[in-house]
Amino acid sequence: MHTAPILTDAIRFVQGLFEDLPSVRIRPVRASDKVAIAAMVAGLSMQTRQYRFFYPLHTLPEKILERFTHADPQSEMTLLAYTIVNGAETLVGMANYVVEQAGRRAEYAVVVDDHWQGHGIARRLLRALEEQARKAKLDCLFGEIMNDNLPMVAFARKEGFSFGKHPDDASLRVSWKSIRPAFALQGFDMERADCACHGA
Repeated sequence: MHTAPILTDAIRFVQGLFEDLPSVRIRPVRASDKVAIAAMVAGLSMQTRQYRFFYPLHTLPEKILERFTHADPQSEMTLLAYTIVNGAETLVGMANYVVEQAGRRAEYAVVVDDHWQGHGIARRLLRALEEQARKAKLDCLFGEIMNDNLPMVAFARKEGFSFGKHPDDASLRVSWKSIRPAFALQGFDMERADCACHGA
């Protein structure tokens, strides 16, 4: 496991991003977070759940919760944004990536509680996730976004992601971004493991 040094550096990095929102903090997921993650997802609006999971599920299956509670930047990573309410942590956002088998790119996703949207939490989570992926020596992040999720499209574009058609689902588009300065993306192919990257 390569978790500890990578996470320590990345968490130091991201806490500095919250100087203007001191009540919100970011930390890596723990195995004990299953109940809290399930509660956060259950509290999302139906539309937010639809945009995040592509169908309006009400509860997360145990298999998904198991994946979300891994914290190894080399394979799967989850970061949680939280605040303290009545002396206890309350999750307000979550960002994940899952590394593909070839190990050079990872699929990302970000979700923020409806009541906390518009405060820059998604931006900070995504940038923290990128920092984790960069330290894990990944080349790029990619994700699927519903075409009618215009706020997410605008957000990803502002964060430097490019877009293309999804090869299998006309209701989705693919977003991608190079996260290593030495690499440039010449396009994105869902079937390729190397992100169509090459040295810049």
